[in-house]
Amino acid sequence: MNSDEHTSASREKAKLKEREEAWIKIESLAKSNPQMSREQRKERPLVRSKSDVPQDSNTLKALESQR
Repeated sequence: MNSDEHTSASREKAKLKEREEAWIKIESLAKSNPQMSREQRKERPLVRSKSDVPQDSNTLKALESQR
């Protein structure tokens, strides 16, 4: 591994560590404020959205035959 690859790998590790630390912080904040999440659930009912994936006729037929 040359010095450029080593530096790149070090940067990647640092980014991953920062990301992990950020998630830990977010999770702890969410756990410390359960009231907020309850209020948000009341405001936003759960809604299932349809996928906007384009489908060809063969895919549609295959999906229909699965039902």
